[in-house]
Amino acid sequence: PLSSENPRLFIGFSRMEGEKKISLKALVKAWPEEDKTEFGFESVVRGQYGGCKFVAKDGLSLNRQVITHLVKSLGKNIMEGKSIINISLPVTIFESRSFLERMTDHWAYAPLYLNKAAMESDPVERFKWVVAFMVSGLHRGCRQRKPFNPILGETYQGSYDDGSRVYIEQVSHHPPVSQYEVYGPNGTWKMHGYNEYKASFRPNGIVGHQYGPNRVEFKDGTVIEYTMPQVRVSGMVIGDWLFWWTGPTTFVDKKNNLKAEINFDPDAATSVMSYATSFFKTKMPCDYFKGTLTKDGKEICPIDGCWLSKLKF
Repeated sequence: PLSSENPRLFIGFSRMEGEKKISLKALVKAWPEEDKTEFGFESVVRGQYGGCKFVAKDGLSLNRQVITHLVKSLGKNIMEGKSIINISLPVTIFESRSFLERMTDHWAYAPLYLNKAAMESDPVERFKWVVAFMVSGLHRGCRQRKPFNPILGETYQGSYDDGSRVYIEQVSHHPPVSQYEVYGPNGTWKMHGYNEYKASFRPNGIVGHQYGPNRVEFKDGTVIEYTMPQVRVSGMVIGDWLFWWTGPTTFVDKKNNLKAEINFDPDAATSVMSYATSFFKTKMPCDYFKGTLTKDGKEICPIDGCWLSKLKF
């Protein structure tokens, strides 16, 4: 769990003066059985063809009223895919957090996977732990309510139970850009980057994407940089309300010449022809992914799984 605080700034890979050194092995523990649920929060189940399905009828009804209002008010501008980041929305559809705090949802498993990565001496195994870290947090993006947009200069600070510290600041308003730094216990790892978010309407849904680098650094100089896939939401006017990730993402470790390319929802139609032929072949669930891990340009192992349940190398 993440707690909001106002700790002193934690710079680089050094420990703060007087801070007690923590054993990473003591911190890395399996999640208690009583804390494990299918998704970690209520009113979400897996859809028939994959992805997260929202089942809270009150929230579904509320959001459809808002979408219907927007479609009537803005007409073709929405349907043409114009950005919705700057559109005013009714306060009733918001959760009680700023987007800066919402960003931390995706990093909930950093105390487990990034600490394991920091303890790993094998570059390939460390690389795998970082991939596992990113994939493990994807399901936590399944939220029915929207966070409040941060104001320029807004900051958020917090810490995880293992001592990892989080610092986020809204550095641009148009376009909205959030810069962040996360420091692991004893300064054994550091994650930093900035996120620019873009979202636009599609018929019966929304597509969004995070632009900007995400870097995880370790004490030996290893830097692993990764990108995020696109997020899609459908059923906002008719049908089941579904949330899923789609498209390519890459992980790169230049020091050790490692690279992973993963495609989420690999059977998604990307053209008129692929959409037409999709009716005549068996399609993987939309929450599946597959890819490869390479070293020096040669494949080490395949990567596949489902971001709701498993990851296999």
